Amino acid sequence: MSNIASSKREKVARHQKLCSDQIIEFTGIAARKHCPISLRRIDHRDPQTGKHHAFLTNHFTISAKTIADIY
Repeated sequence: MSNIASSKREKVARHQKLCSDQIIEFTGIAARKHCPISLRRIDHRDPQTGKHHAFLTNHFTISAKTIADIY
């Protein structure tokens, strides 16, 4: 059973190697106690290595591509 609920999905630019951009909330009792706020989850595939990365952030105004580039 997953302890994460996705409340909103944004469209992503696949040509920028973005896989998803979601607003999530933790639904488990302990997780919700430690993190009661909504977070943004951005999934990105590194074009050089092919590795998949998932980033959690509380930045909602910066583009998904910029967040992936920062990390």
